[in-house]
Amino acid sequence: VNLVIGEYSGYVGESIQTYFDIITEGTLCENAVCNVERIAPKLRCNKCRKLFTKQLLTFDCPYCDGQGEATDIGKEFYIKDIEIE
Repeated sequence: VNLVIGEYSGYVGESIQTYFDIITEGTLCENAVCNVERIAPKLRCNKCRKLFTKQLLTFDCPYCDGQGEATDIGKEFYIKDIEIE
């Protein structure tokens, strides 16, 4: 099972793995592997419109003198795919 989890989604990958192991115990999915792909949050510059990763203590755009605005990038939480053997 391959999951995509954004760092601002509110879900912790390690907790997901623990719960996955618990709920699959005694099922056909027991011992299945749960992979987590993490997505870093991105801001969009209000001036040049480029996406960038927020730096600590600033919303400044690294490409121009604009300010970053929140996007939905980094809030993902979904099943990317499931591989069955």
